[in-house]
Amino acid sequence: MKEISLLQLDETDMAIADGMRTQGIPIYIARAMVYLSGAGQATSREIERGANIRQPEASRAMKYMIRKGWAEQNGHEYRLVQSIQDIVGSLEAKARAKMDAQAAALDRLKQ
Repeated sequence: MKEISLLQLDETDMAIADGMRTQGIPIYIARAMVYLSGAGQATSREIERGANIRQPEASRAMKYMIRKGWAEQNGHEYRLVQSIQDIVGSLEAKARAKMDAQAAALDRLKQ
């Protein structure tokens, strides 16, 4: 039997994933994203084990990130094409735009 080395999310990584969850990202997607950020590239199985998520969640997370343009697949491996900072920045910009639109709608109601 051979020994393999596998990266695992630590407390700091989990805190980052929890923060992303507050921005509307499901926790399994956030964990997969944080794992890929640290690992560079990984197979679905490595993401599943390292991010401590189930196989269907790993598959859904990767499909979601690819659809959003945050990750890409090369053969059996995945990698992020945007940094977590850029992804969080885009989430923040969308949240701000939504809040601004709601504030404008409230202002129109007051008039």
